[in-house]
Amino acid sequence: PFDYDSLHCLTSRRLEHQIFGEPWRLEDRLQDFDRKVTQKSVNELFARLLKPERALVCVLGETIEPDFADSFHKRPLAPTNPAALAVLPSPEAVPPSEPRPPAEIVASHPNATLYRLSSGHHLLALPREELASISLQIWTMTGSMDEEMGKTGVSHFLEHLMFRGTEEYPDGHFDSILAQKGGMNNAFTTENFTVYTDYVTSEGLEEALCLEADRFQNLRLSEELFQTELSVVMEERSTRVDCSPIGKAHELLQKEAFASHSYAHPIIGWRQDLEALSMKDLETHYALASDSSRILIVVAGGCSTSRALSLTEKCFASYPSTDSRQRIWPALSSEKPVKKLKAARLSLIERSGYSYLLLCFRFPRVGHPDFAACELLARILAEGDSSRLHERFVRKEQRVNEVWVNYEAQTRDNPLLHLGLAKPGNFDGKALIQDIEMFLQSLSISLTEEDLEKAQLCWKAESAFETDELEDWALEIAGRVMLLRWDDVWRGNEMIESVTLEALVSVAERYLSGENLVHLDLQGSRESDS
Repeated sequence: PFDYDSLHCLTSRRLEHQIFGEPWRLEDRLQDFDRKVTQKSVNELFARLLKPERALVCVLGETIEPDFADSFHKRPLAPTNPAALAVLPSPEAVPPSEPRPPAEIVASHPNATLYRLSSGHHLLALPREELASISLQIWTMTGSMDEEMGKTGVSHFLEHLMFRGTEEYPDGHFDSILAQKGGMNNAFTTENFTVYTDYVTSEGLEEALCLEADRFQNLRLSEELFQTELSVVMEERSTRVDCSPIGKAHELLQKEAFASHSYAHPIIGWRQDLEALSMKDLETHYALASDSSRILIVVAGGCSTSRALSLTEKCFASYPSTDSRQRIWPALSSEKPVKKLKAARLSLIERSGYSYLLLCFRFPRVGHPDFAACELLARILAEGDSSRLHERFVRKEQRVNEVWVNYEAQTRDNPLLHLGLAKPGNFDGKALIQDIEMFLQSLSISLTEEDLEKAQLCWKAESAFETDELEDWALEIAGRVMLLRWDDVWRGNEMIESVTLEALVSVAERYLSGENLVHLDLQGSRESDS
């Protein structure tokens, strides 16, 4: 049913109907699926296609033994035990020892309502009842910027452990219970937040809410699970950073740009810090992240506001009540000038086949008076094949093969604007950066009304398309709620339309200066490789 919530999937369905004769109506398709797909038919298909003797096993890495791959063929398959997939019962609300105040409306909008619950949590209801699916999100304003020096990576590590079960629903049950309802789940950690997402149909919302309430109260942190998941995180760091030239480059650039700021911490953590983490560190951080003052519950999609409120109240009723008015969000932006970076140049040589030039500037976060103009400036600079950097250095001069920009402004402090250029082999990084600096310094005098209008139209088009993807739309709105005044959450188009050419020129001169630039050139091959 999720496919019926997006236009491109509906287009594919129409083609399947016309070309292959597949049923068009959702109910007919589901009945056809139930009729054709049975446990017997699936088992027969597996037996016919998934034969171990037909598998090619590839094992890569250091210190590999010759018989590693053989174990795949020798290991017997564990029988599936349907009884192990316990279904979460609908819990009865635990009556509090003292009467709690009823839920109350904190703020409202034609498309949303923000409630303060009796447990102290806040619920953001974003109903779109024409949809078949629901996006449930649990935001906690806890990220790598909240970590102490020497304990980096604990936020991301906790995110991993949050999937490893509670006493009532042990490891593996969270996924299996949601799967039985056709649901999916995920999570991500940033410098500013950790967000847990569940994608379900209407029938699975209550189970998802109760599972989230359970793991935010009763997470089981055993030493065995701690060590197992730590090895997973260490391997993730090896893959994404230690063994990745571009991963190393981004980590080094971030560290140099932010120096003593907590944004210098890698989200995945420094290796020596991960090795030194203890159970006590995780328990302390869990208590911080699960405090209701830091949490926003989001229910978006095919669910009425009243149902979202009643189910959330029911599932979170057992949560220890806190003073709900002490929430630490929204984290509003300061209107003070953005502190510039200390200019620096870094170099790396790694065997990668590609060379990269990475540049970063300190830019304003969402909510800052300069944000809207900077958002449009980033698009003009390097977004798409008609952007200024692509036009000059890729199409016209052919000095690089690729240009990109990354400006993630939904942050609690002012972030970086990242620019990247790449090409096979090596390049003259010194000459290229000099030309780019000259190009950026002269950009302000070449900006036109046409540039501004095009960037505004692209922003509004992307904002409109985003509403077709329920989860992305809900993430965008929830992020704004955590960082902006309520009225400003809904003023995106208005703020973008209010940007003038003079404002665009002003932010280009202010933020793209060489004094605000840290850059790194990564040469992709050594002398001996050529």
